[in-house]
Amino acid sequence: MRGLTNKGILISGASSGLGKAAAQRFLEEGARVFFCGHEAQGVTQTIAELRELGQIDGMVADVSDPAAVAELVDRAEQQLGVMTCFAITLASPGKRPFSTSHPSTGTRLWRSIYAACFWSARPSRGGWPNAGAV
Repeated sequence: MRGLTNKGILISGASSGLGKAAAQRFLEEGARVFFCGHEAQGVTQTIAELRELGQIDGMVADVSDPAAVAELVDRAEQQLGVMTCFAITLASPGKRPFSTSHPSTGTRLWRSIYAACFWSARPSRGGWPNAGAV
């Protein structure tokens, strides 16, 4: 990843796992990061751990909730201005194999991904280039 210096990056699910690793890598490349996670403790801990790498801030949000996504995008726009990327990462179904999870887990994860994409890319959002085109 090159050419990310000072680019605004919004990441969902970045208080642990793949999302946190993505946030770290974007920061290492000079990007500015705003993210969300499900728990305040995880958000606070991630900010503390990664702050020395660059500009990072975050909030608690459920990306399957349209109002929460609207607030997430609004806060990210306030912090970052124009955003270059929205990386959507989600929590795993837990510490067991996905194949042993209840079917509702997959449905919930899929709805979260869809909702995050849809609600964050609405044309009314001012911080996305191309009026929120996906």
